[in-house]
Amino acid sequence: MVMSRATRNVINELDKIASSNGVQGFIVPAHVYMCDYMTIKYSTQAIINVLRSQISKIPKHKREYKHFTPLYWYKVVDNMLGNGTATREVSGTVYGEMVDYNAFNHIVGMFLVSDYSVQDSVYINNLVNTASLSDIINACNTAKQNGVHTIAYMRAIIDGENGKREAERQRAEQMNMKIAASSGRLMHNDIHRHTAIELAEIQYNYEKKRESSDLEAAIRKLLGSMGG
Repeated sequence: MVMSRATRNVINELDKIASSNGVQGFIVPAHVYMCDYMTIKYSTQAIINVLRSQISKIPKHKREYKHFTPLYWYKVVDNMLGNGTATREVSGTVYGEMVDYNAFNHIVGMFLVSDYSVQDSVYINNLVNTASLSDIINACNTAKQNGVHTIAYMRAIIDGENGKREAERQRAEQMNMKIAASSGRLMHNDIHRHTAIELAEIQYNYEKKRESSDLEAAIRKLLGSMGG
């Protein structure tokens, strides 16, 4: 499995300490991802120093496999290095643990062919937390078909697809606004037309009732005079 060069240095150190303690370690995508997380945020040597120091505090007979994994230590590293000079300057969000590492595994296990830089770690961290698994797989497949196995190229493919989707969304939104405006005009015209008709009907009915009332009054008056 490929990984960032900084991460490989940290994991090699953990493996060395594990071997000296008679512990056999193994690497899974989550370990690489969380080690990338640490090396994105802090200098490699500072991380190694923290790990050596903290592991040495654990009694030898209590040291287990978990003590030699990045997942076990990343919160400790955050607490110890978070406000120090070992912090790297990173723009944007650095995402932590995930529920599903399939996207990350696809990139480092099936797409990339060589170890990558810390800057590429930043791109990968962002991609696997913001892009869909299907988009990542499609981008990796397209890049491989073109004979390119770099994060920058894969990222450009995903950005291009996102740009197309955004343009389509804006076109659909503009169309909906035009339809709504057109419907509003038709409704406005209908309201005025129906209102004019209704007013005419009201006036007609009123006149009819008034005429009937006048006629009824005249009949009463006539009958009254005849009876007199």
